[in-house]
Amino acid sequence: MTAAQRTLRSFGAVGAGLFVLLAVLSRWLPGGDDPVSRTLLVALLVVVPLALALVEANEAERPYFAVLAYLVPPTALAGACSILFDPGPLAGGAASLWVVTTLVVAAMGLGRLRSARPEQRAFDLGLAAAFLYLPVGAVWLVLSRFGIEPLGLPSIIVALTAVHFHHGAFGALVVIAVARSRAERTRTWLTAALALAAAAMVVVAIAVTLAPSALGGSGEDAAGGARPLATLGAGMLELAFLLHALALGREVLGRLRHRGARVVIGLAALAPLATMALAALYTLGLVELDLMVHAHGEANAYLTVLGALVGWTLERSAEPAA
Repeated sequence: MTAAQRTLRSFGAVGAGLFVLLAVLSRWLPGGDDPVSRTLLVALLVVVPLALALVEANEAERPYFAVLAYLVPPTALAGACSILFDPGPLAGGAASLWVVTTLVVAAMGLGRLRSARPEQRAFDLGLAAAFLYLPVGAVWLVLSRFGIEPLGLPSIIVALTAVHFHHGAFGALVVIAVARSRAERTRTWLTAALALAAAAMVVVAIAVTLAPSALGGSGEDAAGGARPLATLGAGMLELAFLLHALALGREVLGRLRHRGARVVIGLAALAPLATMALAALYTLGLVELDLMVHAHGEANAYLTVLGALVGWTLERSAEPAA
């Protein structure tokens, strides 16, 4: 871990406290007092900083991390403030600062694509996908905060897409990549998990985009198109998490030094079992799409992704300093 990454880890810890404070204050602010806004807050203040701190940076990425150590704290705070106020020019302008930070992350992704090692190609491509997905989420955040509804999408769908790319696309891929870096016998499983999760992000995003008229009750065709895609994307993501959990149980957890980290990471890996059940109920038509999207997304965001990042941060803190 570089000095810059230690700065990012420290900001993630501070960000957790700020998230709790802002979540309380949001009750008296125009925006922010809803589950989607809170999920975006935790993404900017905690998930992204902790995830970046856990990535094993190569030599070419070290200068980028040095820049990110300066950019992430102020732009994440600006983005968080934008979430707490009504959409408009002020909120959209504040959120736009976050795009600048994510473009630096995207530059690292492009570097990974160009320099992918033959023996580690799948791993490098999976991590590159995580880096490249983050600015996509940032753009959707900006659209949400400006109050723009592209393609006639409802504001809730615009915000959910921002959540999807911050937590599910970026956060989940980094979690799987970190586990893979600790594995030996189960690396193939985790490589497959990375590929599945990266592909699932696109499928789920398309499904959520097709869903709005169905959520409003006036678009049977859209609902019919969204349901199989949402089921496929959720199934791919859950299979990725299942492979991740099996690899953890078979090998990775036994390698960890920190007992608390072992417990937290293990519990986070089990959380997708509950969302698998929810996805199955949705496939059978027993729950509505909006319930599946909200509950599935929040469970993966808080339990699977955030929980794993906290666990891996504890484990990294127990390692001897390099």
